[in-house]
Amino acid sequence: MNPQCGNGNYCRLIEQHVFKASEALLEGKYDLGTINPYGQRLMIPIELVGPNGAGTIETGRIPLNDWTIKRTTPFAGSIK
Repeated sequence: MNPQCGNGNYCRLIEQHVFKASEALLEGKYDLGTINPYGQRLMIPIELVGPNGAGTIETGRIPLNDWTIKRTTPFAGSIK
């Protein structure tokens, strides 16, 4: 087990977060946010499921040249 994962929920949530944000980008499920010196921000709503329930957060991402995305908000994003 990865020592950074604790009981494993943390790593599962990170995996869901990255997968679902990438999936939403490919499906066009995002809103355009502000443009700054780093690029065009995309606001992506994603639903995360944990051991105590589910919730939707909005995460800020910036697409890179190869259409991968870079996180611009803290891990959790903002609650929507």
